[in-house]
Amino acid sequence: PSPVYFLDLALFGRRELRSIFQMPETGETVVVTKNREYDAANQIYKVNLYFRFSSQPDELYEEHYMRLFFPQELEALLRHNNFVVREKFGNYAWEKYTSDSVKQIVICNKIN
Repeated sequence: PSPVYFLDLALFGRRELRSIFQMPETGETVVVTKNREYDAANQIYKVNLYFRFSSQPDELYEEHYMRLFFPQELEALLRHNNFVVREKFGNYAWEKYTSDSVKQIVICNKIN
C-alpha cells in the first residue's frame, strides 16, 4: 500500500463527504458520504457508502469489501500460481507503478 493508503488509515471511522450531485432524471439532490474500516489481521478494507436523497427520510447504505495485497505478496502469489508479471501500473492512466501508487494493476502471462 502507498502512503495515501496509510493516510486513509488515520481517517478510519470518520464520516466524510464523498460527493453531491443531481439525479439527471429528477433533479433530486443526492449527498454521498463515506467512512472506512480496516481489518489488519485479514487485510480487508471496507468502505461504507451512505446516500442521502433529498426526497427520502432515510439513508441508503452500501458496504464494499476489498482484499489488500502488498506488492511483494501479490507477486509471490502470482509466481506460486505459474504467472509471470509482464507489466505493472499504478493507475488506470497506465502510469508506471511506484511506491506512491494507489493502485496495483498487473498484466501477467500464464507459464505452462
